Amino acid sequence: MQNNQAFNSSYDELPYWSRPIWQTAPEYVETFSLSRGMPAFPATARILEVGCADGASILSIASRFPDYECVGLDFSHILIRQAEKHKHGAGLKNLRFVCNSVSEIDESYGKFDFIICHGLYSWVSPDLRKKILDVCRQNLTNTGIAYISYNTYPGWSSLETIRDLLWFHTQEAVVPAEKIKKSREILSALGRGDSTLAKDARYICDQTDSYIFHQYFDINHPLYFYEFITKASEHGLQFLAETHRTSDSLNIGVDIHAEQINDFKTMRRFRGTLLCRSECVLKAATDTAGRITNYQTSLPEKPKVSPLSLYQCRSQGWLTNQRQECVTIDKFQAIIVSMLDGTQDINDITKKILPLIETGELVVSSEDSDPAHVVRHAIGETLAELLKHALII
Repeated sequence: MQNNQAFNSSYDELPYWSRPIWQTAPEYVETFSLSRGMPAFPATARILEVGCADGASILSIASRFPDYECVGLDFSHILIRQAEKHKHGAGLKNLRFVCNSVSEIDESYGKFDFIICHGLYSWVSPDLRKKILDVCRQNLTNTGIAYISYNTYPGWSSLETIRDLLWFHTQEAVVPAEKIKKSREILSALGRGDSTLAKDARYICDQTDSYIFHQYFDINHPLYFYEFITKASEHGLQFLAETHRTSDSLNIGVDIHAEQINDFKTMRRFRGTLLCRSECVLKAATDTAGRITNYQTSLPEKPKVSPLSLYQCRSQGWLTNQRQECVTIDKFQAIIVSMLDGTQDINDITKKILPLIETGELVVSSEDSDPAHVVRHAIGETLAELLKHALII
């Protein structure tokens, strides 16, 4: 088994801060399970996220489904401490974080209706990859679903060239920060032009330091889709659906051979695959209606956002919406969101924003000479944006 201590240290030294992954939203996953004749998640479902980092996705799930029992597990002390901070800031009572390795999960954790493993399978040792599949088999309920993401061939073969190049170019660098600096220098040089290599170099250069380090300098084992499904079947699991759909794969369904052929055609690099227990009888179903949306489609008189969004607007430059997507906000929008607790209408908000404009703390550009008109219009535009992005509940 890998040296967990060394692996942990790299994530503590350069934490991989997470963003919500909408493909792991239970209401989205249910659209696939229902279409294959599987039941919906129970009203009091138990959800486990393995490798949760600082918890962006599991925080969102716990926020939207207060009757769920949610558990987030990660081996990085720094990430779990941050996740705990987010949990308490959002006032979530149905979420527990555990600082531990996936290798320590056993029957004492109980059974789960949904197990999420995003950004972990390709990035750990062979023993831990086996353990992830063991957990999905042993800790799923009879009708439970597992989501596992991983890097795939053939698409990742071109990125392995860049990975080898970065290893070669930075071999004399000792610490992660130095490797990142040298990597960005060579990627910037490679990024000129329209070749596939240049486009990939530009994309990688635009990513965060932690992404570059953990994707290109840490453990990384891509594999073919059919190889992953074979490994899953050896652990008593079967293919249910693919959540990261492409326009070319929407109608393929559950044909493993066709899915793999399509990966060759599209040079696919990444998958987020749903699995269930092998004994589950899958069939095409006509009743695939999922859950009713838990966000507003028209603006209420006194708008309200989730407690998680209220917390996030004060601590970071993005929010998690009710579709488990990341929505970037500016300073003005953050101040508006901080007032959306369901007790204030647009007039109340305008009265609180005007003094900030008058003192210069906030600046709103407009040709209108009436500050009240300017502020009210800007607030209206912001509320419309928040509504469009499924943030008003």
